[in-house]
Amino acid sequence: MRRYAILQAGSFTRAPLAAHRAARVQGSTSKGIFLLFPDRKVVFLSYQPFAGPLNLILAEKYSRKLSVRVGETAQITEAEICLPESGLCFDLSAARTWQAPPPPPLSSDWRKTLETLARQAFVARPAGGWTPLLPHLMGWSEPPAPLPAELETPLARLLAARLALQARETTAAVEQLQGLIGLGRGLTPSGDDCLAGLLLMRCRAGRAQPGADTMAEALVEAAYERTTAISANILEAAAAGQADERLLQACGAILAGQEGRLPQALNGLLDYGSSSGLDSMVGMVVLSFY
Repeated sequence: MRRYAILQAGSFTRAPLAAHRAARVQGSTSKGIFLLFPDRKVVFLSYQPFAGPLNLILAEKYSRKLSVRVGETAQITEAEICLPESGLCFDLSAARTWQAPPPPPLSSDWRKTLETLARQAFVARPAGGWTPLLPHLMGWSEPPAPLPAELETPLARLLAARLALQARETTAAVEQLQGLIGLGRGLTPSGDDCLAGLLLMRCRAGRAQPGADTMAEALVEAAYERTTAISANILEAAAAGQADERLLQACGAILAGQEGRLPQALNGLLDYGSSSGLDSMVGMVVLSFY
């Protein structure tokens, strides 16, 4: 049995690890291994050093993924996670718990900083994920490129949701935003990533309190019913102001109005999934108008 030490455990990993004695491998990528628990909670054994609420960070970085079978059973104790079929064991005994830091005080320049980052993201990858929505959502004066047909419905729903939020019509906003759940491909579809960005920014900008946001509760509940377990867990964490540290860096730079931090924030967004960081940016933009 090959043993690996876990250096850090995200705050959302502790409850499922304590509650269950078994999970199964839901997915295996070049970035890590996804474990699915009976209550649809997800934990991510990450080969990368990025902290996050769902992440278990291995003590060493691995250049290639470990060989596991999707569907195999993981055996769990207080001290370790073992995959007997694959001959792997992950030691939890020395893992420290990671919690997202509190957000910075809200700067009067935060909307300006958000627009600057949105422009930089659009220039860097104008066709990535839902990035083509940015000019339409931001109302930039220059004519945007023709919008792909598959993005017309997401744009209409985001614009309608924004109007509803401006009018404090939460129920109407939820109806529009629920239509984005599960839209797109992959383990975390673009629609889910967009909603994660919106909920994360909403919480960390102080527009809603964790555990007391009816809109977030409705979206998270719908996500557990309609989309991947991974997306649902990410949305639940975002509603509590918790996310991968690359998204938190972007949020922090925006809310603090610190344009000097935007190059690092942009690099983090571009590095986060194939388009997940950029799709999350689209959701953050929606918040800037109410």
